[in-house]
Amino acid sequence: MKTLKFFTFAAMALSMSFVASCSDDGPDAAPNEIQRGDQACRIETFMLNLPDGTQIKGDVYDYDHSIDITYTTPDQDDSVAMATAVVTLAEGATITPDPSIALDYTQPQAFTVTAPDGMTTCTYKTHPIAKEAGTLGEPYTKVSLLTMVGAADLGITPDDTAIGISGTDVVIGHKVYDGKTLAPKGDLNVTGIAISGNDKIVWFANDDIGTLIGSTSDNGGYEKTTNNAIWIWKDGWNAAPVALLGPTSGAYLSGHISAIGNLKTGLARVVASNEGGGSDGRHMIWSFVDGVRINETGNFNLKTGITAIWAQMASLATTDIAGPWFVYSGVTGSDGNNASRALTFSGWDGNPDVAPADMVDFQGDTGSGPDYGFGNYNMGSVRAFTFNGTPMAAFVSTSWPSTYISIVDTEGNFLLTPAAGAYSNSTKPADFGKAPQVTYIYDTSDGCGYVYVNEYTYGVTVYKLEIAYR
Repeated sequence: MKTLKFFTFAAMALSMSFVASCSDDGPDAAPNEIQRGDQACRIETFMLNLPDGTQIKGDVYDYDHSIDITYTTPDQDDSVAMATAVVTLAEGATITPDPSIALDYTQPQAFTVTAPDGMTTCTYKTHPIAKEAGTLGEPYTKVSLLTMVGAADLGITPDDTAIGISGTDVVIGHKVYDGKTLAPKGDLNVTGIAISGNDKIVWFANDDIGTLIGSTSDNGGYEKTTNNAIWIWKDGWNAAPVALLGPTSGAYLSGHISAIGNLKTGLARVVASNEGGGSDGRHMIWSFVDGVRINETGNFNLKTGITAIWAQMASLATTDIAGPWFVYSGVTGSDGNNASRALTFSGWDGNPDVAPADMVDFQGDTGSGPDYGFGNYNMGSVRAFTFNGTPMAAFVSTSWPSTYISIVDTEGNFLLTPAAGAYSNSTKPADFGKAPQVTYIYDTSDGCGYVYVNEYTYGVTVYKLEIAYR
């Protein structure tokens, strides 16, 4: 796991990101993949050929352009030191040096892949992992880019901002897709929800077992209105939903919602933005046991200096109300412009005010200007979760010229660095009132966890997060 507390984002195109935590064997890539930026200069497969005819499959990770080569020591030391390689590249790409020439792979080796345009390049480095026979080595977590799919191919529009999970399927707007292949599966059942004109589903979330919830607003945005409610699809996306909270008037129930735990047969928490005052952002917390609301657990104001609640979101990594909490917040940068930040805090004791001194800030200056480490416009979201015993969160923020995505734990260790999870926006967002959205699910059937980010105007990027061993 790489540690990086101050960072810069690189450019790459996408609309919804999907991060998986699982074994080495990922799902087949979805059709109509987008070949942009690094996608055009990818090493797709890497196979090491030893002199005795043995083959070793290299694990290729696009997020940091590394190739793990795991071999047995000392038995294979000499053979790996004089191995050749066979690689599969993105269509039309070229590679130097020639991998068919023997190299010493017990030492790191570098390969430069050039895209068909002759200008875009990516440098991949091999990482030798020598293991003694019968040992797994030290476990760690890695993230790799799996695929990218365009918004047009998914049939999503700028109105399809909401993204959530129902079972193991992904729901975007009113459309449902297979959670592994992103193939279309049908339309979301919205029976009982008034959806016409400005009445819309504006945000989705889901608990840890894939119970979908969604919030509605009668003005198409996140402001307090007379028709705010949070709905739940307890019986799956093809069954009619029922009201979980609301409908109510004069309260923010429609934006920046998140859920953690089990909304059907266990303890769960639901968090939603509510009305703040001045530079505060107020966040409400509700608790549920076996699907029944037991109380409004509390609320707190995040004093990050932003003047609009729609530029804040809080998410719990576990059902422990004390935290860890992860926070997305717009802020005013040191140069007076807006910026986006990612923060975390733990040990919440019910105090209604959470000040900057209580939070760890992952923000760092970048070449884009002061305080722009997460973008120079304050629209974004966060989904916290726990994977392999480690509390962490996925962040996404929209700005220009880039949209930024990252996965980070409470210690500032980045599983997906912002530099690897950025993609280019050539213009300002078309609708500042629509934030990119993120969610997470752990699939017990395959031992994988998945993070999906919907930046609705671009496409789908798929990352794989897995436990590997050194």
